[in-house]
Amino acid sequence: LDEDYDLTEDCADADCVDFPSCAPGCPDATGEIGVNESGTTLGHPDEDEGGCAFGNGPDTSVSYVAPADGAYAFQLIDTAFDGALFALDACGGAELACDDAFGFGYDAIVVDAVAAQEIVVVVDGLSTGGAFTIASFAVEATETVCGDLLDQDVDGDIDCEDADCAAEP
Repeated sequence: LDEDYDLTEDCADADCVDFPSCAPGCPDATGEIGVNESGTTLGHPDEDEGGCAFGNGPDTSVSYVAPADGAYAFQLIDTAFDGALFALDACGGAELACDDAFGFGYDAIVVDAVAAQEIVVVVDGLSTGGAFTIASFAVEATETVCGDLLDQDVDGDIDCEDADCAAEP
């Protein structure tokens, strides 16, 4: 927010650069694959930019560790801002995946990882930011839970739209 009306917001404002929340940091949080991670981009600087989206909104990074060899999906849910989701192989490292879905939320990426590999997932506000939740899970061969708004088999069909859930009411 531009509280002093100098056309500069939050951490980009010279009046705010000394605030601890504006100090560059990566990761901003740690998460566990299989557990939803909630956070906010508000009050964070614009540190990273994914290859699929360009903007100057604040971003937040969450570090995950792959529990085993396999493919892992990360999906941005419960957002009220237009953002992008991307993964790096380490803080400041090479990009592994990037998605900028149209509109609010449901950006999703899949990363192939080996056991104990760090995956830094970044939620990037394109112009603004806000609260978010990242759902993370191992990619399954078929949809495993119908009705959770996630695409466990990453075939592009969610829950009732997925043929794997046809027998569900």
